[in-house]
This record gives sequence, structure tokens and C-alpha cells, in this order.
Amino acid sequence: MTKSAELKKYLDKAIKEKFAIPAINTTNMETTQSIVEAAKEMNAPVIIQITESAIKYAGFSYAEAILKTAANTPQVFIHLDHGMSEEMAKQCIESPAFAAVMIDKSKFNLEENIAGTRRVKEYAGYKLVEAELGVVGGKEEDVIAEGSIYTNPCEAKRFVDETGVDILAIAIGTAHGIYKDEPKLNYEIIGQIREAVGNIPLVLHGSSGLSDEQLRKAVAAGINKVNLDTEIKQEFIKGFTQYLEKNPSDYDLRKIFGEARNYAKELIKHKIKVLGAENKY
Repeated sequence: MTKSAELKKYLDKAIKEKFAIPAINTTNMETTQSIVEAAKEMNAPVIIQITESAIKYAGFSYAEAILKTAANTPQVFIHLDHGMSEEMAKQCIESPAFAAVMIDKSKFNLEENIAGTRRVKEYAGYKLVEAELGVVGGKEEDVIAEGSIYTNPCEAKRFVDETGVDILAIAIGTAHGIYKDEPKLNYEIIGQIREAVGNIPLVLHGSSGLSDEQLRKAVAAGINKVNLDTEIKQEFIKGFTQYLEKNPSDYDLRKIFGEARNYAKELIKHKIKVLGAENKY
């Protein structure tokens, strides 16, 4: 079974058993290791995501080598997050490291979003494709969306039917980055979209900063994949800075980054529990 087929199996399982697979962004080797270790310790299926900017920062070959190694862990799956260009999506599709890609045309109108997503889906073959419908607020890569625009259930049905997309990211009031105010989430729309599109895995973007209760309610309403980025980065930096505060003269990067990795891992383990993914592999 390919990694793509296995990922689909676990996304289908998440729908049936009402849990969500954590999808965590990485920007370096240590964050990648923290995700892999958490997945092993919690016996959970986990997705490691990487954005275009993170790939460009590392260089494709370096990023691919680290991700390919991570994918050797059975319950770990690699995914391109917010692929803004079709070229990058195609490059990741061609890579053996990736089980899935996201093509994000959500900033365009519905017709352009459908057309661009369909092109990538046709190119992807057996690999899974995620797309986004609606607008998740905040900043992702270099794209800034001032506020959320809820996903329309009727448009979602048309979008899925016309693109053949495998995974659908929806907007229910979340935002990328740091919340300035308490987010007001529309849980009812999750069920409406589920009824409209059938058994397509639904994704929650902008999940950092949501309370455990909010995450559980979103999963109970029908979310099957939850993206986490900012909050994990913050915990990584916390471990880094606290180690240096306690050991100001230490310059051993292995110890410094090792502590940061441990901090991130513990938060990831907590998120796995909250999303109900523990012991689901």
C-alpha cells in the first residue's frame, strides 16, 4: 500500500471514528523529529506539513531528504501545506517523500479555484490533493486575509464534484497566526458542509490558539484534520530561550535545540490527545 493510500485509510477512519489527525508544520530538522517522536510515543497517525517558504528556505533537496526520512516512520505522512503555485505542487507530487499536497487557490474566485484545483488533481494521479474553499483569516505565507469568509455548503458540493479533490479545508471563523480576540467559530456549518459533500475529510486551518474545548467541539462536529503551526513554533522557542536562561554560557547547539525539540514534542502529544488520535494507528 502506498503512503497516499494509507493516509486515505486513516482519514476515512477519522471520519468514521470521529477523531482528527494532527497536521503539524515543520521548518527544521528538530521540529520534524519532535513530530515523529510524538507520533511514535502516542501511537497516532500524524501528518508533517511544510510550506513553500519553508521548502525555499531549506532548499528542496535538503527538505526532501529530511521529510523522506521522517516518512519511514509508518504512522507519519508528508504533506505540502498551502501550495500557492501549481509548479511547487507538481514538484512535491513527483517526490517520493510526499503522500499529499495542498493547492491553495482560495484567494481567487470560485471558477478559478475550481479550474486550478482540477489541474493539480488531474496531475496528482494516486496522490491525495487538498484544497481550500472560503477564506481563513490572518496571514499564511505572504498572503494576508483580513477576515474569515465562511465556506458555503452549496459551493462546497459543487467544488468537490467538479474538482475531484480528496480533502477539503473549510472556513468556520478561524484565522492563521495569533488571535487578537476570542475566535467565534461556527460549528453548525461543519455539519452542513459534511451533509453537502459526503465523506470527504474536512480540515480546520488556523487552529493554534484555540482552546482544547474548541478543538474537541470542532472534531465532534466533523473536522478530520487539524492544522497546527504557530503554537508549536512558540513552544519550540520557549524551550530554546528557557534553556539559555538557565545555561547562559552554554553554546552546545545540540543541547539547546534538543531542549526546544522536547518542548515541542510535549505540546504535540497533548494536541494528539485533544484531537482523539492517540492509539488510532
